[in-house]
Order: sequence, then C-alpha cells, then structure tokens
Amino acid sequence: MISEPWLSAYIDGSFQNLHSDVPHGPYSFVYSLTPWQKRSFSGGETLIAKPKLLRYFSELNPNTSHEEKDLFKRVPPKFNQLTLFDPRYPHGVARVNGVENLLGARLVIHGWFTEPRPMIEGGLSPKKAGPSLDKLALHLLKQFEMLPYSGLFTARFKVNGNGTISQATVLASHLIGPQGDLISKRRVNQTLCTLDEIQFPKASTPSEITLPLMIGL
Repeated sequence: MISEPWLSAYIDGSFQNLHSDVPHGPYSFVYSLTPWQKRSFSGGETLIAKPKLLRYFSELNPNTSHEEKDLFKRVPPKFNQLTLFDPRYPHGVARVNGVENLLGARLVIHGWFTEPRPMIEGGLSPKKAGPSLDKLALHLLKQFEMLPYSGLFTARFKVNGNGTISQATVLASHLIGPQGDLISKRRVNQTLCTLDEIQFPKASTPSEITLPLMIGL
C-alpha cells in the first residue's frame, strides 16, 4: 500500500528543512519528474542523514572534523528515478536556486509505503496458509523482540509441496538499534535458521511467501 501521493514543485528559494516522518510508514519514496540533465538551477538534492550521524558521539574521534558530505547523503532527483529510504532518518531538500518556471523546477511525486502485508504465490492459498503464516510471523517477532532493534524486516520463504520451508532470504531490512546501529546480516540469518518447527499444509506445487514484519514501530 502507498499513501496518497503529493506532487511538489521547488522553484527559486524553495527548500525543505530537516525532519523525520514517524509514523507515516516504513519507507518514504520520492519519484522524480525533474529534467535533471537540462536543469538551470542549483540545489534540489534530497538530503538523508547517514547512519554515522546517528552514532556520532559513540564513534566521535576528537582529531577528526566532519563536513555536511560526511554526515548527509545527497541524492539528485534524476528524471524517472525512484528513491526509497527509512523515514526515521533526518532528511530534507537542499535549497533550489535559479529557476522560476515550474516546467524547469525540481518536480517530484512523494509519499510513503504503508501497511505492509504478506504475499503468497504458488500452490498454497492465503486461507490454507493462514494459520502457519501466523505461527511463522509470531515466531520471528518473538526472536527479534529479544533484540533492541526496531524497523521493518521483510523475508521471502520458499515452501516445498510437502509444507517444509526449504529456503529463507532477507529481501529488505532497516532494523536499527538504540545507538543507531543496523542489525548485522549474520544475526538476521541466525534468526531465519530457527524455522524447523514451522510446517505449512501440503500443496500440489511449491509456494513462495513474502512476509514483512513491523518491529517496534
């Protein structure tokens, strides 16, 4: 699901102050309609805080200074480009200078992905897979709740015709700890290796299940 999209045009003097979007959705999106290669203005990049900014004092080196480029990522809004990011990170838009015509402005459609839900493809029907899917989701939630992380975690599970899980793959994760640290892939994979007790109903053909989980949000 996505929120109702917004259409924004940034002309000379337009900008967006740094902010975070909570709890709008697990991902923000910016889809650019900006004629970037032919632009007559400066600025207009999407500014997104780098993880090191959230860990600033825990990693502070008294002998090293930092510039904006060290703490923020600048993403140019190139035409037909879709940018996704965790909206909990401070973000904004660099000031646009030098354009008054809306046709040449920084033009973007933006909003949020919301209400992530499971997807099932293959022999299993949602109704048939439902009880086992609930058990799988509850198992993973309990595993992750033992860790001090919050965010969205999405995995894809391949289920054999006999109902056993043959493969589990992380598709996306922005689980963040209290110090701004991202959960390691190794720790996630360890959690996915504890699924032996999960059994789905038998089906005539294998299935793929994509399961998103909102943890601590």
